[in-house]
Amino acid sequence: MPQGYNNADWAASGGVVASWNPYQLFTAEDDIKTTTGLVKTNQNLLFGTIVAFDAVGALVPWTIAVPANPEAFVAGIMAVTINTTVTGYNADTRAPYYVGGCFNPALLVWPVALATRVAREAALARFGSPFRTKPLL
Repeated sequence: MPQGYNNADWAASGGVVASWNPYQLFTAEDDIKTTTGLVKTNQNLLFGTIVAFDAVGALVPWTIAVPANPEAFVAGIMAVTINTTVTGYNADTRAPYYVGGCFNPALLVWPVALATRVAREAALARFGSPFRTKPLL
């Protein structure tokens, strides 16, 4: 080995390489659009959670309970994980979320009531989703 390259950190295959599992969030060439929204207090919204607005316009997890309830209508998908249950959380915290694009449904956090692909896509259409989903081929 050339002088200066005898350190195992520099050598190719110098040790165990951790596995890398990439994921593909976007599954089509739709325009990707984001915005920010106020996150309701006492929420733990994971990256990929489908969100809606509550009665005062704060982001909450999407539910499909009652169509008259504002939380039934889809607002977007969380672009980051944000936990507003922690001490010191500022009630005016805003977080980015996606409002457009075509997403891999396997990476999204869905309401528990939607267990099948057919039910999920029908609910997205019924409740005004600003994005679409398409599974990887």
